[in-house]
Amino acid sequence: MDIFLLFHHQMQYHQQNLQNQYGFDSGTADIIWKLYQNIKNKEGKNTDYIFNRIMGGVQYNGLLWHQTAGNIGEIKSELSKYGISGSQAEELVYNI
Repeated sequence: MDIFLLFHHQMQYHQQNLQNQYGFDSGTADIIWKLYQNIKNKEGKNTDYIFNRIMGGVQYNGLLWHQTAGNIGEIKSELSKYGISGSQAEELVYNI
C-alpha cells in the first residue's frame, strides 16, 4: 500500500470518527483534520497539546481555564497561525 493511500484511509477514518462520535458535519471535520495536520507539520511532538488547547480554548475561555491550562491568546489568531482563517475559522469556532 503506498503512503498516499495509507494517509487517505487514515484521514477518512478520523473524519468519520469526528462526525459519528462528536456530531461534526463533514466540512467541520475537514477543517479539524486540516488544523491537526498543520499543527503536526509545524510543531511535531507538541501537536496534541497545542491542538487540544486550541479546541478547548474555543469553549473554555476565561480566568479559570487560563490558570489551569495557560493562555494561548485569541483563538482566531492561533487558528490563522496554523492555516485556518476567514470562513474556515468562523465555521470551526461556530460549530465547536
